[in-house]
Amino acid sequence: MASSVSGVFAGSGSGNVTFAGSSTVNTQAVLTYNYTPNPVPEPETYAMLLAGLGLVGAVAAKRKAKKAA
Repeated sequence: MASSVSGVFAGSGSGNVTFAGSSTVNTQAVLTYNYTPNPVPEPETYAMLLAGLGLVGAVAAKRKAKKAA
């Protein structure tokens, strides 16, 4: 007799999950997981990104105007 486990496992942190069952032979499996959430960028990061893009845009516009003259 075969058995299976399926589904969606959601959560945070770390720990152990134990699946146990019995048939003609007792079996046990341990699943160990580590979950590290992705860091959320600070607003200052977005401000620096926008400032850098603005600076690159300004330099590109200045070069384009210089070529046209």
